[in-house]
Amino acid sequence: MKLKCNVCLESPTLELPKPTEGDTSYCPVCDKVLAHAYEDIPGKPFWSVVDNEFDESHGFIPVEIIEL
Repeated sequence: MKLKCNVCLESPTLELPKPTEGDTSYCPVCDKVLAHAYEDIPGKPFWSVVDNEFDESHGFIPVEIIEL
């Protein structure tokens, strides 16, 4: 999965590694939380992206999913 932080202008596109339950991914520039790793089914962890919908208080999508 590839993500981009839209909160800071300097953020690169990040490729997330294979998730492990409890992992959290942060923007390397502004430290915004981008995604959390969860495991609903034992042995099947997945990334849950935060703030990937339009946010009126920001006027944009804070975390953009580039590639699943």
